[in-house]
Amino acid sequence: MRRLRKPAMLALGWICLSVAQAACNNPSNWLESPKDGVKVLIGYEQDLGGRFASQPANGLDTPAFAPSPPQDMQAKGGPGTLPKDEDKGVVSYYEPDGKDGWRICRKEDWFRRSESTRPASIARTEKNQSRNASVAPLLRSHVMGAARVYLYDPRGRIQETFAAAVYEPEKSERVTTDERQCFRFDDQNLLQLYVSATATNACPPGDPDPRDTWRKFRYGAFKNDRGQTENGSLWIQWHSGKEDGRWSESIVFRNSPKPSPERHGGNASVDSSKGVTQILGGFNIGLKDRSDGPALKYTDGSSKPIEYYFTKPPVPVSILDDIEQVYRHDRRRETQVLSGIKLIEFYPAGMHQPRDRFYMAAGRTLRQEQYDDTGRLKRAINLGFVGLNRKDGGFYDEDLRGKVDLKLKGNKLLYRVWEYNAAGKASLVAIGWDTKFGSAMREEPLDLAQLAFGSPDGTVRWKREEDFFKAFDFDPLASRAYPDSATK
Repeated sequence: MRRLRKPAMLALGWICLSVAQAACNNPSNWLESPKDGVKVLIGYEQDLGGRFASQPANGLDTPAFAPSPPQDMQAKGGPGTLPKDEDKGVVSYYEPDGKDGWRICRKEDWFRRSESTRPASIARTEKNQSRNASVAPLLRSHVMGAARVYLYDPRGRIQETFAAAVYEPEKSERVTTDERQCFRFDDQNLLQLYVSATATNACPPGDPDPRDTWRKFRYGAFKNDRGQTENGSLWIQWHSGKEDGRWSESIVFRNSPKPSPERHGGNASVDSSKGVTQILGGFNIGLKDRSDGPALKYTDGSSKPIEYYFTKPPVPVSILDDIEQVYRHDRRRETQVLSGIKLIEFYPAGMHQPRDRFYMAAGRTLRQEQYDDTGRLKRAINLGFVGLNRKDGGFYDEDLRGKVDLKLKGNKLLYRVWEYNAAGKASLVAIGWDTKFGSAMREEPLDLAQLAFGSPDGTVRWKREEDFFKAFDFDPLASRAYPDSATK
């Protein structure tokens, strides 16, 4: 049911009746207005500050208790009327909150009668609202169209809210409910579970239905800098379900509620068929993996976020509670290096040393590093000169000065292959160059180059690009780091 425009307030009226054992809503007829034990405010809709109306993003910011109505509203008197210049008005009901105050328990939308008003709507309003003396005068000019119901748990915390109406009067006069939202709090009045029951239209007694939309929250207590105990977030889980049972989730997880250099966490994506598919924005995870990523810093010296992609599903959500389980799965680690350039590292399950590192841009390998079982760099293949010299913010150090024959001075070098000895010294062993005269002075796409492949002295040794790649095990698309993608 679409929310209509909030009406202007014309006149206010509190009707305070007996509060003993009174019920604000009738479960056998949600459209019936209460007549005992409630306060009625005609022509006014309280601003609940977003409570019970939107999906909570953080449980710490979601209050358990309804706000009291403003004091100036409680002091108002008189019978009250609906706006005369509006087609719609609101009647709000309040029940005792158990703390000598009042809380919202019901809101009704009333619509001005016209020639097109259905007789069944008029009859239904007279049946359900005529016994309430405060709203009975409205029957001559309006009909009650829908009600928003608010229900509370024994501790007075919001438990459920939904809309009740006859949604298809031309077919049936059956009262239906919609827009049902459910809330569950812990002993500290912190939100544990929120459910938007879009599929089931029912609040769950236990675990929520995977077809519904819901949020789960976990917390931890810690001492702040002033020595005071406060609560912090450990887990925020956004679940989106489909009618066929498929679902996806985003989970923000932390192992400690208090920020510290040792704390780990990240933002995980999960779905019903693959489990955990990725962790983005990670920090202090995968520390055993021998990645070159931690050496890459922002200009302010802070570490770049860790990204993991899991390539062999399913991966259980339990890895987020026990981060050591990450190592049990095939995974790709990605780190932003420079603008548009990423470092790609792939780790098979149980292994921590990558056999290859790829620096990539626009889906193409700019640099591939090959390692032996001990983690020693054996070979590096470079394409272009992006990121030259680590001292200048690049990602490699090889120096071409004096390594290439002078007869190639006017030709642009595109591929360079370096072999590393046990002492870590690099030797240039092969190159690929653009044979067009003066190509070193022009900026042209790689695909337009007339390539030759051979030794640094300019001798052609491989006639085809494929043979050159095979000779040095070069992976131009880093396909071995993407076993989960047939397009790589």
